[in-house]
Amino acid sequence: MAHFGSSNWTKCPCGSADKVVRKGMCRKCRRRFLGPTAALRDNVSGFEVAKQREIAELKQAFALATPISPKPVKTDKGANCMLEVDIFDLHLGKLAWAKETGYENYDLKIAKDLFVEALEVLIARTAGNKFSEVVLPVGNDFFHTDNLVSETTAGTRQDMEGRFHKTAHIGRQLMVYAIERLRQIAPVTAIVAPGNHDQLSAWHLGDSLECWFHDAKDVKVDNLPTLRKYHQFGNVMLMFTHGNRGKHIDYPLLMATEKPEMWGATKYRECHIGHLHQTQMRDSYKVEENHGARVRIISALCAADAWHAEMQLVGNLRQAEAFVWHLDEGQIAHATYTAR
Repeated sequence: MAHFGSSNWTKCPCGSADKVVRKGMCRKCRRRFLGPTAALRDNVSGFEVAKQREIAELKQAFALATPISPKPVKTDKGANCMLEVDIFDLHLGKLAWAKETGYENYDLKIAKDLFVEALEVLIARTAGNKFSEVVLPVGNDFFHTDNLVSETTAGTRQDMEGRFHKTAHIGRQLMVYAIERLRQIAPVTAIVAPGNHDQLSAWHLGDSLECWFHDAKDVKVDNLPTLRKYHQFGNVMLMFTHGNRGKHIDYPLLMATEKPEMWGATKYRECHIGHLHQTQMRDSYKVEENHGARVRIISALCAADAWHAEMQLVGNLRQAEAFVWHLDEGQIAHATYTAR
């Protein structure tokens, strides 16, 4: 006859139907006669067994698993992309004194240097793509004033540095330089989108560019006297307007109304606007998407002048942007230049 604690017992001596776990006793008896630490040791042992079992199962699953070899993504080696270079709201001719505004100085020379630097940086940051076309919006308050007495198109006086004719001359030089630089990449389409500061000046600049490049087969200037311009590149539809007129939420419907065939033939649709000198509008993000089209606010590159400082419209990043559009896939890249 086996004594108490013998491993020959099939049941605990207490008569319990509980399973014998160790040394011929159930858990209750082990806790009663050997103390609570015995039950704890039993649980630890059970956890260890479960852990070892799980490790073994993982090893077996790993041994049976089929290795996954990453497949190279097929890239489009052809020139099926379009580059869009947006240097908006330069406000060439604006004068800002840092001691008055609390921010940066701004004048003709500073604006000219900023424009050239922004252009070169955006070209460098998108150089990894092959382009069949370049789009360059012209206007969007490229000039700060629209007449000889330093007023906007609507007659609002502005702080100006230099004479109107001097500013117009430098502005034409900058745009000619930009087009000459970009046509080294691909044929250029310059799209004139007048702003509320330079509605007439922008049109005259566009007319000058048409005359300058009249023999260039790789340069096209869209200078129709309309405030909204459209451009299609494969599956991409773009609308350019300054953004100071109408409700932005209505722009998608306006795009479909004015260019129904272009709307129906495209999937990726955006309207690019300036004017607001900021990256946010109301309580929404920089990009609003409604009814199949996005309305994107392009940042301003100019510095705040005395009026902006007085109205507390200060502190936003001063940027220029570039977009890479694929013929079939829409936007595939975005580059930004930020004034320092």
